Amino acid sequence: MNTAILERSAGPAAETAACRAGEKKLLEISGLTVAFNKNGRRGVVLDDISLNIPRGRIVGLVGESGCGKTVLGSTIIGLLPERGAEIVSGEVNFHGGGGGEKENLLTLNYHGMKKYRGSKISMIFQEPMSSLNPVYTVGSQIDETIRNKNRDLTRAGIAARTVEILSKAGMPDPARVYSMYPHQLSGGMRQRVVIAIALANNPDLIIADEPTTALDITVSEQILFLLYNIREKFDSSIILITHDLSVVANVCDDIYVMYRGTIAECGRARDVFAAPRNPYTIGLMESLPEAGAHKKPLHVIRGSVPSIFTAIEGCKFRERCDKAAAICATPPPLKSAGETHYYRCHF
Repeated sequence: MNTAILERSAGPAAETAACRAGEKKLLEISGLTVAFNKNGRRGVVLDDISLNIPRGRIVGLVGESGCGKTVLGSTIIGLLPERGAEIVSGEVNFHGGGGGEKENLLTLNYHGMKKYRGSKISMIFQEPMSSLNPVYTVGSQIDETIRNKNRDLTRAGIAARTVEILSKAGMPDPARVYSMYPHQLSGGMRQRVVIAIALANNPDLIIADEPTTALDITVSEQILFLLYNIREKFDSSIILITHDLSVVANVCDDIYVMYRGTIAECGRARDVFAAPRNPYTIGLMESLPEAGAHKKPLHVIRGSVPSIFTAIEGCKFRERCDKAAAICATPPPLKSAGETHYYRCHF
């Protein structure tokens, strides 16, 4: 086991992992199945996904590329492709009211989702340069986000709020950045702009899709620290989509390990890092380099995530699992390893 990762998980995430009694649900996903249709073939990309996002917590979605993490985030905010994507079953219930009422986001049309996007749910996309319009200034792009939800604000009021939000997003000299274009900013500054857009209307839920991709280690740590502070200041919930377990260990309260559209293991981050049960989770942790472990070969999970169009009977990980046996040809049961720690495996 990678002890360095286990030690890091004892940081902010462990300290804020209070008891679950009395926690308020913000997002509740149950039985969600999503399929993609291409050239007459149908592949299931999310297979009977169920999870809960409590208010004020950071939840990590972790797994290799192709496991369905980004598709899950896109489904929540209603940004699945119009062609080819099919929501087969399930519910995505958002608990946005103070009286406990909920609304199934999957039943809403485009206009119905508009009241949620940007004001209640925001998304930080993976690549800031593809999220920002290169021909508009930073300020004008954030202004537009604020104006769409606050028609009563004056132009000066909107500009002042934009500068304030840039400051909250950790932007140095926000008044100067307001008039700059995306290409004039560094990668870390562009990522802060994207975060500022997501924060513009104080959303209840922020979906952060690989927010530290292509950033150097110092800037990555700054962005993660910023997300952690956002949760503290705004009481927002954050879904952090990543393939980096060290990121989850540092900032997340809860973790869901995904493999080929299913939840392989989930629970409080501290519990899962301390005693992982699913072979895929164990393989991911043992694949990470350990400080001071010189000349020690890294563990490698053989093979790669199979295509969604490849039919697999039973456990979806069995073709790559060193512990696979005949029983793995049947779907693994959901088992409990503690009050909030669950995993799927026959062993």
